Amino acid sequence: MRLKIKLLALLSVFALSLGSANAQIDSLQYRIEGGMSYSKIYKFLDGESLVGLRLSGQVLLPFKNNFALISGLTLTNKGENFKNSDNKVGLMYLQLPIEASVRLDINEQNKVYFATGPYLGLNLTTKGGDLDKLQTNTSEDAFNSFEFGWGLNAMYAYRNIYLRTGVEISLNDVINNKSLSARPFLESNKTRRNGLVYLTLGYQF
Repeated sequence: MRLKIKLLALLSVFALSLGSANAQIDSLQYRIEGGMSYSKIYKFLDGESLVGLRLSGQVLLPFKNNFALISGLTLTNKGENFKNSDNKVGLMYLQLPIEASVRLDINEQNKVYFATGPYLGLNLTTKGGDLDKLQTNTSEDAFNSFEFGWGLNAMYAYRNIYLRTGVEISLNDVINNKSLSARPFLESNKTRRNGLVYLTLGYQF
């Protein structure tokens, strides 16, 4: 129930921001994209990168001088693989980014974009292969429900088709500190952050 309420709140923020922008700007543009992500939880269990999927829908609010404001919803995998083991930590996030973007026109058909900005993420699911470490007899979840972070990306577009690569890093601790007493293998004086690199192919219209 709590997850549904948080999800509705996140979608409401996006809808309100889009409605406000639509009232002021007529030439909205849209993007849909999908691709691969490579993620790791820094200062967690010193594991290896986890390969996942990334899907995104975005709205562009263009301004003068090739600048734009970008928002949307992104569904992405995060986590890491354990060393010397088939186990892993798999997280699924729904994210709401708010980015400032600048466009460089090579010519009429070829363009390059650079964007950066914060994002708010909601942890939808958590799957841990090592049950002894990640699932205990405690009511506290191992991972926080919300994540706040920063992203940076670059994009090359040919007409309406584009290729994007970017990085994201969480600014808050992704581990729920209230659960540390039940997980003594996690040091309490560390801040564990989700780190992500991604590559996506998309279409703008």
